[in-house]
Amino acid sequence: MLQIRPLTRASVWLGTLILSAFVFFSACQNENNAEPTEGEQEGGAKKYFEQSRHSALGDDWEKITQENFEKATQARLYPKEDLFAGGLLDGNWYERGTSNVAGSIVATAFYPTTEEVYAVSQSGILIKGGLTGGSWSILSDAIKFNSAILAVVTNGGGKRIITVQGKRQPYYSDDEGATWTQAGGSFTSVDDWGSGGLKIVAFSNGTLFYLQHLWSSSPWGESYKLYRSTDNGASWSLVQQFMGSTDDNVRMWSPFNSNDLYVISNKTALYKLSGTASSLTTLQSSMSIPSGSETLLTGYQNGSNLTLYAVRGGASFYKSTDDGASWASVSTLNPTAWGVGISANPWVTDAVYYGAVDFWKSSNAGNSWASQNGWAQYYSNIDKLHADMMSVTPYQKTDGTKFFLIGNHGGIHYFPDPFTTTTNITKTNCRITDYYDVITLGSQIIAGAQDQGFQRFAGSSGTGILTGTQIFSGDYVRQNTSLGRTKYWQEYPQTGSSCTIHYFDNLTSTGTSAQGSVYGTSNTYMQYWVSPTCDYGVTTENSILVGGGGANSGSTVSKVVKMTYNGTSSLTKTEYAFDFYANGGGFITALDHSQVDPNYMYVALSNGKFYYSHDAGSSFTQTSGLTGPTNEWTYGAFIHASKLNKNLAFYCGKGGKVYKTSDGGVNFTDISTGLPNSFISELVLNPSETLLFAATDAGPYVYVLNTNTWYSMATATTPVVSFTAVEYVSDLNVVRFATYGRGVWDFQINAQPLPVTYKSFDAQATDNQQVSIRWETQTEQNLNCFEVEKSTDGHHFTKLQTVKAFNKASIYSVIDERPVYDGINYYRVKSIDAAGKSELTTIKSVKIEQKGHFVSVYPTVLQNGTPLSIQLVNENQTFYLFDSQGRNLVVQKLNSLSNQVLLPNLSNGVYYFSIKDEKQRLIKNGKLMMM
Repeated sequence: MLQIRPLTRASVWLGTLILSAFVFFSACQNENNAEPTEGEQEGGAKKYFEQSRHSALGDDWEKITQENFEKATQARLYPKEDLFAGGLLDGNWYERGTSNVAGSIVATAFYPTTEEVYAVSQSGILIKGGLTGGSWSILSDAIKFNSAILAVVTNGGGKRIITVQGKRQPYYSDDEGATWTQAGGSFTSVDDWGSGGLKIVAFSNGTLFYLQHLWSSSPWGESYKLYRSTDNGASWSLVQQFMGSTDDNVRMWSPFNSNDLYVISNKTALYKLSGTASSLTTLQSSMSIPSGSETLLTGYQNGSNLTLYAVRGGASFYKSTDDGASWASVSTLNPTAWGVGISANPWVTDAVYYGAVDFWKSSNAGNSWASQNGWAQYYSNIDKLHADMMSVTPYQKTDGTKFFLIGNHGGIHYFPDPFTTTTNITKTNCRITDYYDVITLGSQIIAGAQDQGFQRFAGSSGTGILTGTQIFSGDYVRQNTSLGRTKYWQEYPQTGSSCTIHYFDNLTSTGTSAQGSVYGTSNTYMQYWVSPTCDYGVTTENSILVGGGGANSGSTVSKVVKMTYNGTSSLTKTEYAFDFYANGGGFITALDHSQVDPNYMYVALSNGKFYYSHDAGSSFTQTSGLTGPTNEWTYGAFIHASKLNKNLAFYCGKGGKVYKTSDGGVNFTDISTGLPNSFISELVLNPSETLLFAATDAGPYVYVLNTNTWYSMATATTPVVSFTAVEYVSDLNVVRFATYGRGVWDFQINAQPLPVTYKSFDAQATDNQQVSIRWETQTEQNLNCFEVEKSTDGHHFTKLQTVKAFNKASIYSVIDERPVYDGINYYRVKSIDAAGKSELTTIKSVKIEQKGHFVSVYPTVLQNGTPLSIQLVNENQTFYLFDSQGRNLVVQKLNSLSNQVLLPNLSNGVYYFSIKDEKQRLIKNGKLMMM
């Protein structure tokens, strides 16, 4: 069985921080005071992610994204190096925050013995905490889990966590998420289309059931598969397959702490499985209940009395008291129930709940309904439920205390008996915020989040995790600046036919100085949710640009609109004349304005067409022969113009595509090679414009312009989530990323470009089996020295020799007298200036095959008690064994040519060995896997 072993951080930050006060502001209002509902925002956000991430029309973006996440998981679990860009970039990752906003929780589980709560976030992050809150920790962010699937069960003398990676395969962990084992069972007969895992149900007798929704190629169509496990999730067997023609028409439910399972299928059939049975029994093959586009099922059992509730199409609520033989129409749900379903109270007769934007409850079996609280109340009291109910689940402590846990976009709320008030137990330390954008202004980090609004963190420098203060509620996306980054602009995304732009004249203000809207009609002339924005090219003017339908309500155009603060409480809106929909047949999805020469302006359209202007937008010309990232009806592209070269710009979007122009948009070159097929949200150049950083759904990437090569920046530290935004903070030498699900992350750059130009750099084996390292400089200025560094694994480098710099064009050489034999040697040169700043060359590798030193070590995959056989050519060698932390576990002399080494009892995992001769020269190194 495949085992996944995440590398966790050396320490988990557990400091308790006081929750900053939230300041609620009705930022949703547009110029006509038409306030959008949270439901409109939720729909817009969902469509934003679904539509913008299509890599091409008809592609399954979820499948592509999941494949990228799985690759990122492997890269994190087994990192090759801590260097970046092939050694051209040196730095460290730091998580920055926020610590006091929970983000979206989709699934929960409760372990009564220890009273611990487990949860999976919307982004697939597994966390653990307590019912009193505060003690939350990240159990695993190296794996993208299915956000709806989670169970924690007793296994022997301990506990087992069960979830699903991606859509299909269950995994389990017996060590709190430190390692994961793929469960046994046949999960390969379905394709990747579909919602994947729907639910896990645990019987009180230890039996588990897993319901899956995917696509079947044989027979062809939607497939629902019900699996059963009798060994706590270690292996699964198929109970029954259901074929359907409409989404979400199979659901299962089990009464609280029972050994009965009910399955409603194909809208009209009802099944039951009891106790240790391995197959379903048909209760009703055809029920007198109307079919609907979606099926939800719950119930209540008191002894032998069973009450079933069903919802069809999200709205029609039915009740049955005779095992589904007859159903009574009870009420019509308004608003409609979401796929998170309905939940009957197992302890209170006729108490039923369902989730939508708000949490709705009934005390009379669904005849009438009332909301627990309005979603907006959360912002003045976060113990109130926030918007978007994602799960509603009953639990019970060992002392009999009964309660519900409600997962929502404000975290997890505890809903105790007598079910009147709620308490947010995720106020601190969850660190799973979903961010759309991040920007740094002075000492402040400003981020826009899903449902958690517009937030400020004090202390942009440093490496610690910060707390944030939420200024506005709702969803906030693109952010911009003006007047030398002293003024701040933000976008509240579209509701109906307009988006709202907020302007802040004072960076520390808790209220806008002015706001204005950009309009479109029926989303034909304006993308559905996120309108593209950019800084205005004239940096002395207090303006930004917005790509939208137009400046006026009801506009039937697609134009660039300039928003200018006029010194009062309003924004002046100026339309550029060119109508991109009339001329190009698409609406604007990206734009940028050169700050080198404001005559240069770039615009991308939803159909992949690209336009440029060299006369400040008076006219636009289509780039010939280019079809860039297309877009159906949401934001799906990004343009980044150089701040040093008016002709240089980059264009990216979905499908993992990045294009480069060196002539102001006239021609483009595809520079995507090396990038995954992924959605690329944002690009930014470093100040010297030698490096291009990318935030993608597959993680952080960097492009080295002089080598035309992309490199992943993911390490054992970075979380496996979508990276949604990136900026370069020049005064800190920090690349700052926003993530969708794990907050804000900084890459602190250690090595900076120095005033040295290399003409050549090489490393070659000599005739006497040494290595000659040679480099030649073309220019040198203010350099102190060069340090030649050596590695035997391309990962950990040590200094071989220091060479004084001549500060003129020179040739340097160093000899490595003790290279690794029968292995690969890695070399690089670090140049260090008078101020101590350094720059690294690329890495060169040399293999030395020395006669008389052949060594074999086997087996390399072994179990405790299995001896290790080592064959030598020369005697008197020494064997060393290290763990993943570099601690020396074994030192043993090898006095003969054939040796047996019996290792001590070791935990499962990866270990490293080396064999050295009498002069401590490395003869061989390698890796052992203990299973």
